[in-house]
Amino acid sequence: PADLRPDQTRTYSAGAVLTSPLIPRTRLSIDYTRIEGYDLMVAVHRSVDLYILNEDLYPGAVVRAPLTDADRAKGYTGGRIIEVRDLNENTGSSLMQSVDMVAEHDLRLAGGRLGLSAALTWQPTLSRYVPPGSGAYKRTPDHGAPKWRGAVGARWSNQRFALAATVRYIDANLPTALPERT
Repeated sequence: PADLRPDQTRTYSAGAVLTSPLIPRTRLSIDYTRIEGYDLMVAVHRSVDLYILNEDLYPGAVVRAPLTDADRAKGYTGGRIIEVRDLNENTGSSLMQSVDMVAEHDLRLAGGRLGLSAALTWQPTLSRYVPPGSGAYKRTPDHGAPKWRGAVGARWSNQRFALAATVRYIDANLPTALPERT
């Protein structure tokens, strides 16, 4: 439709990086992020009959061929229907909040350097509003976002060789469901 607008978002973030001379080569960072989405474009799936019976309310949904003289003679006021399209609307919204923490430490070990790191993300909020009747699909009841994610790693290197390992964790308590209409 002609009045379709780009998605709108507001992003807020704050963070801090901490270092201490008491623990050299150590760094701790923490960041907070909040992203608010509004007027988000949503694909709206309505019945074909609704679009046809209300063409004036949904301009662009019903595509017609030009009205021919033969159709006019039969009393038709619109051309033959070529296509009925689902429309997008600015009716969705979302909210995401997360806290990211990273700790890093570096030290000399066995003729090389050992770097240790740990990262943790907590995402307490991920919500999306899709209006009823839009027919939008959701993948899982909580939209499939884990609340916790993390990784720990180590990297040892010298001038001729490097070895690294990382272990990752992603919250596994996600409810799963087949796609369903909301």
